[in-house]
Amino acid sequence: MIGVSRLTTILITFLIGATVVMTQTAAAAPDAASNPQIDPRVRTFLADHSSPFFWELLPGAQVRALSADLQAKTPVDLSGVTIAEKAITEHGRNIKLYIVKPEKPEATLPVFMFFHGGVGIAGNFENQRFVRDLVVASGAAAVFVEYTPIPDAVYPTQIEENYAATAWVASHGAEIGVDATRLAVAGDSVGGNMAAVIALMARDFSCAAGDPSGSWADSGH
Repeated sequence: MIGVSRLTTILITFLIGATVVMTQTAAAAPDAASNPQIDPRVRTFLADHSSPFFWELLPGAQVRALSADLQAKTPVDLSGVTIAEKAITEHGRNIKLYIVKPEKPEATLPVFMFFHGGVGIAGNFENQRFVRDLVVASGAAAVFVEYTPIPDAVYPTQIEENYAATAWVASHGAEIGVDATRLAVAGDSVGGNMAAVIALMARDFSCAAGDPSGSWADSGH
């Protein structure tokens, strides 16, 4: 058997060696902005925006402004949709919604909730180009939830607001001209995580079926 002192020596040697290797690897790693293994167009982007990381910028307004600025550098097609704003109050929360629909819909549309990404810090309706693409491609309407970002509000406020918005649409779809019996949830990045959470909550509390008696707020959660 290996003695305690011998085992300790082996572990210390291993940890020192691993630290040296990691340090050398990090030092040897090429700069992302000049790394030939990265697409030239991406390298140009990284050269212009290598620092600071957006999550290091405070307050949150700076983070959101940076995100909007980065996206604005790439022209995109935002045609083919109509956009309406709606302020709602649900589960004691005041929430702003954007309803995005295909132009000239022929019937009452199915609808999907969209929860945006940006690690809960960046992102807002200024980044809605992806929503436009989803609406045009699917023929469905989208409800974009302008939830309160970090650090303006802390977790789980964002989940609570997104769930409340979903509950409202499930019960008031006709008010915004959508068929809430055909309701889905979607999101990008952290918004995708939120969509999964909202789907589980809707299943557990029956709110997405249009049953306010099973709502999250009423359940005490």
